[in-house]
Amino acid sequence: MTQRKIGKTAGSAPNAGQLIMSPAGVGLIIARQLEHPPLFGALSTTQSRNISRVRMVVVRDFDIRTMTLHSSADARSAKVAQLQANLRNEICLWLPELATQLRLLASWHVITREVAEHSKRDFVIRHKLWQRLGPELRHLFTGGQPGRPVAMYRRAPAVAPLPDDDPAAHFAVLVGRIVAIDALYLAEANHQRYRHRRIADRWETLKINP
Repeated sequence: MTQRKIGKTAGSAPNAGQLIMSPAGVGLIIARQLEHPPLFGALSTTQSRNISRVRMVVVRDFDIRTMTLHSSADARSAKVAQLQANLRNEICLWLPELATQLRLLASWHVITREVAEHSKRDFVIRHKLWQRLGPELRHLFTGGQPGRPVAMYRRAPAVAPLPDDDPAAHFAVLVGRIVAIDALYLAEANHQRYRHRRIADRWETLKINP
Protein backbone atom coordinates (compact mmCIF):
# COMPACT_ATOMS: atom_id res chain seq x y z
CA MET A 1 0.00 0.00 0.00
CA THR A 2 1.39 3.39 -1.02
CA GLN A 3 0.52 6.26 1.28
CA ARG A 4 -0.39 9.45 -0.55
CA LYS A 5 1.77 12.44 0.35
CA ILE A 6 -0.43 15.07 1.95
CA GLY A 7 2.17 17.66 2.88
CA LYS A 8 4.86 19.69 1.16
CA THR A 9 7.51 16.99 1.39
CA ALA A 10 7.51 13.38 2.41
CA GLY A 11 9.97 14.10 5.21
CA SER A 12 8.21 17.04 6.81
CA ALA A 13 4.56 16.24 6.23
CA PRO A 14 2.53 14.76 9.08
CA ASN A 15 0.92 11.44 8.22
CA ALA A 16 -2.77 10.73 8.59
CA GLY A 17 -2.14 9.23 12.02
CA GLN A 18 -0.92 12.60 13.23
CA LEU A 19 -3.55 14.63 11.41
CA ILE A 20 -6.52 12.79 12.91
CA MET A 21 -5.46 14.01 16.35
CA SER A 22 -7.30 17.30 15.70
CA PRO A 23 -10.44 18.42 13.83
CA ALA A 24 -8.29 20.78 11.77
CA GLY A 25 -6.10 17.86 10.75
CA VAL A 26 -9.15 15.85 9.71
CA GLY A 27 -10.32 18.83 7.68
CA LEU A 28 -6.94 18.96 5.96
CA ILE A 29 -7.20 15.27 5.06
CA ILE A 30 -10.61 15.81 3.43
CA ALA A 31 -9.50 18.93 1.59
CA ARG A 32 -6.40 17.20 0.19
CA GLN A 33 -8.44 14.18 -0.89
CA LEU A 34 -10.70 16.47 -2.91
CA GLU A 35 -7.67 17.59 -4.90
CA HIS A 36 -7.86 14.12 -6.49
CA PRO A 37 -11.60 13.46 -6.99
CA PRO A 38 -13.85 11.59 -6.79
CA LEU A 39 -14.23 11.26 -3.04
CA PHE A 40 -16.91 8.73 -2.10
CA GLY A 41 -18.71 8.42 1.21
CA ALA A 42 -21.32 6.03 2.60
CA LEU A 43 -24.24 8.14 3.79
CA SER A 44 -26.70 6.75 6.32
CA THR A 45 -30.32 7.83 6.60
CA THR A 46 -33.36 6.64 8.54
CA GLN A 47 -36.31 5.37 6.54
CA SER A 48 -38.49 4.50 9.53
CA ARG A 49 -38.14 3.61 13.20
CA ASN A 50 -36.89 0.10 12.40
CA ILE A 51 -35.21 0.60 9.01
CA SER A 52 -31.98 2.43 8.20
CA ARG A 53 -30.54 2.98 4.73
CA VAL A 54 -27.02 3.59 3.45
CA ARG A 55 -25.80 4.53 -0.01
CA MET A 56 -22.64 5.86 -1.64
CA VAL A 57 -22.53 9.56 -2.44
CA VAL A 58 -19.85 11.78 -3.94
CA VAL A 59 -18.39 14.54 -1.79
CA ARG A 60 -18.10 17.37 -4.31
CA ASP A 61 -16.92 20.25 -2.13
CA PHE A 62 -15.70 20.93 1.40
CA ASP A 63 -15.39 24.14 3.40
CA ILE A 64 -12.51 23.55 5.80
CA ARG A 65 -13.27 26.76 7.72
CA THR A 66 -16.76 25.65 8.71
CA MET A 67 -16.10 21.89 8.36
CA THR A 68 -19.00 21.55 5.94
CA LEU A 69 -19.43 18.91 3.21
CA HIS A 70 -21.33 19.40 -0.04
CA SER A 71 -22.84 16.62 -2.14
CA SER A 72 -25.47 16.55 -4.89
CA ALA A 73 -28.75 14.66 -5.18
CA ASP A 74 -32.00 14.45 -7.08
CA ALA A 75 -34.58 16.33 -5.02
CA ARG A 76 -37.09 13.52 -5.69
CA SER A 77 -34.86 10.78 -4.27
CA ALA A 78 -35.60 8.87 -1.07
CA LYS A 79 -32.42 10.06 0.63
CA VAL A 80 -33.48 13.68 0.29
CA ALA A 81 -36.82 13.03 1.98
CA GLN A 82 -35.09 11.00 4.69
CA LEU A 83 -32.51 13.73 5.36
CA GLN A 84 -35.25 16.34 5.58
CA ALA A 85 -37.11 14.20 8.12
CA ASN A 86 -34.04 13.46 10.24
CA LEU A 87 -31.34 16.10 9.90
CA ARG A 88 -28.51 14.38 11.80
CA ASN A 89 -26.92 11.53 9.87
CA GLU A 90 -23.47 10.01 9.56
CA ILE A 91 -21.29 9.76 6.48
CA CYS A 92 -18.30 7.39 6.45
CA LEU A 93 -15.21 8.04 4.31
CA TRP A 94 -12.77 5.16 3.76
CA LEU A 95 -9.42 6.40 2.45
CA PRO A 96 -7.40 3.27 1.54
CA GLU A 97 -4.27 5.14 0.45
CA LEU A 98 -4.10 6.70 3.92
CA ALA A 99 -5.38 3.62 5.77
CA THR A 100 -7.87 5.95 7.44
CA GLN A 101 -11.57 5.76 8.20
CA LEU A 102 -13.51 8.94 8.99
CA ARG A 103 -17.00 8.65 10.44
CA LEU A 104 -18.54 12.10 10.29
CA LEU A 105 -21.79 12.92 12.04
CA ALA A 106 -23.29 15.94 10.31
CA SER A 107 -26.31 18.17 10.59
CA TRP A 108 -27.73 18.25 7.06
CA HIS A 109 -29.42 21.03 5.12
CA VAL A 110 -30.98 20.24 1.73
CA ILE A 111 -30.92 23.04 -0.85
CA THR A 112 -33.65 22.43 -3.40
CA ARG A 113 -34.76 24.92 -6.05
CA GLU A 114 -37.54 26.11 -3.73
CA VAL A 115 -35.16 26.58 -0.81
CA ALA A 116 -32.65 28.46 -2.99
CA GLU A 117 -35.34 30.90 -4.07
CA HIS A 118 -35.65 32.16 -0.48
CA SER A 119 -31.97 32.32 0.48
CA LYS A 120 -29.24 34.20 -1.37
CA ARG A 121 -26.56 32.08 0.32
CA ASP A 122 -28.24 28.82 -0.68
CA PHE A 123 -28.83 30.18 -4.19
CA VAL A 124 -25.09 30.80 -4.60
CA ILE A 125 -24.12 27.39 -3.21
CA ARG A 126 -26.55 25.57 -5.53
CA HIS A 127 -25.47 27.46 -8.65
CA LYS A 128 -21.79 27.15 -7.84
CA LEU A 129 -21.99 23.37 -7.53
CA TRP A 130 -24.12 23.06 -10.67
CA GLN A 131 -21.50 24.94 -12.70
CA ARG A 132 -18.86 22.42 -11.65
CA LEU A 133 -20.80 19.45 -13.05
CA GLY A 134 -20.16 18.13 -16.53
CA PRO A 135 -22.93 17.65 -19.14
CA GLU A 136 -23.38 13.92 -18.42
CA LEU A 137 -23.83 14.51 -14.69
CA ARG A 138 -26.28 17.35 -15.30
CA HIS A 139 -28.57 15.13 -17.34
CA LEU A 140 -28.88 12.72 -14.43
CA PHE A 141 -31.23 15.26 -12.86
CA THR A 142 -33.58 15.45 -15.86
CA GLY A 143 -34.70 11.81 -16.10
CA GLY A 144 -37.39 9.83 -14.35
CA GLN A 145 -37.87 9.79 -10.62
CA PRO A 146 -35.12 7.83 -8.81
CA GLY A 147 -36.23 4.47 -7.45
CA ARG A 148 -39.12 4.08 -9.87
CA PRO A 149 -39.31 1.37 -12.60
CA VAL A 150 -37.67 2.45 -15.85
CA ALA A 151 -40.07 3.13 -18.71
CA MET A 152 -39.21 1.20 -21.88
CA TYR A 153 -38.41 3.21 -25.02
CA ARG A 154 -37.50 2.02 -28.49
CA ARG A 155 -35.32 5.05 -28.84
CA ALA A 156 -33.92 7.27 -26.13
CA PRO A 157 -35.44 10.75 -26.25
CA ALA A 158 -33.16 13.51 -27.49
CA VAL A 159 -31.82 15.77 -24.79
CA ALA A 160 -30.75 19.38 -25.19
CA PRO A 161 -27.69 20.78 -23.42
CA LEU A 162 -28.47 22.28 -20.04
CA PRO A 163 -27.31 25.86 -19.43
CA ASP A 164 -24.47 26.62 -17.04
CA ASP A 165 -26.38 29.23 -15.05
CA ASP A 166 -29.75 27.50 -14.63
CA PRO A 167 -29.68 24.30 -12.55
CA ALA A 168 -32.13 21.54 -13.44
CA ALA A 169 -35.38 21.74 -11.48
CA HIS A 170 -34.65 18.57 -9.49
CA PHE A 171 -31.00 19.37 -8.71
CA ALA A 172 -30.40 19.58 -4.96
CA VAL A 173 -27.33 20.15 -2.82
CA LEU A 174 -26.78 18.26 0.43
CA VAL A 175 -24.91 20.44 2.90
CA GLY A 176 -23.55 18.60 5.93
CA ARG A 177 -22.08 20.61 8.82
CA ILE A 178 -19.85 18.20 10.73
CA VAL A 179 -20.71 18.07 14.43
CA ALA A 180 -18.73 14.96 15.47
CA ILE A 181 -15.77 13.01 14.09
CA ASP A 182 -14.63 9.46 14.76
CA ALA A 183 -11.24 9.06 13.06
CA LEU A 184 -9.36 5.75 12.86
CA TYR A 185 -5.83 5.28 11.48
CA LEU A 186 -4.87 1.70 10.64
CA ALA A 187 -1.44 1.90 9.00
CA GLU A 188 0.54 1.14 12.15
CA ALA A 189 0.45 -1.86 14.47
CA ASN A 190 -1.01 0.27 17.24
CA HIS A 191 -4.09 1.71 15.60
CA GLN A 192 -4.83 5.33 16.44
CA ARG A 193 -8.38 6.52 17.08
CA TYR A 194 -9.64 9.97 18.05
CA ARG A 195 -13.11 11.33 18.65
CA HIS A 196 -13.87 15.02 18.18
CA ARG A 197 -17.16 16.63 19.18
CA ARG A 198 -18.28 20.15 18.32
CA ILE A 199 -19.53 22.08 21.34
CA ALA A 200 -20.82 25.53 20.36
CA ASP A 201 -17.79 27.27 18.81
CA ARG A 202 -15.13 24.83 20.04
CA TRP A 203 -14.18 21.17 19.73
CA GLU A 204 -13.68 18.53 22.43
CA THR A 205 -11.11 15.85 21.59
CA LEU A 206 -10.68 12.41 23.14
CA LYS A 207 -8.22 9.64 22.30
CA ILE A 208 -10.12 6.38 22.53
CA ASN A 209 -9.52 2.66 22.10
CA PRO A 210 -9.36 1.44 18.49
